[in-house]
Amino acid sequence: MPRSVDQGDATGAVLHAKAIAQDNEQVFVTSANLTPNALDRNIEAVVLVRDRTLAQSLASHFQRLIDTGVVVPLPPVG
Repeated sequence: MPRSVDQGDATGAVLHAKAIAQDNEQVFVTSANLTPNALDRNIEAVVLVRDRTLAQSLASHFQRLIDTGVVVPLPPVG
């Protein structure tokens, strides 16, 4: 599996974004680790997209990853 968008990239840089589909209504994409320390100390990029089609597509993609065992969901908190 490629670790870089540019296959000719010799720097070893990787794309490491986090994405959240919220209520099949909007998508939150960020480079930030979702920890207080990272959010307080790092300079990160964040995009919020309010698009139902995109949110549903991303949620479906996540569900396929879960259904095929590629991703294991965390247990509910609390």
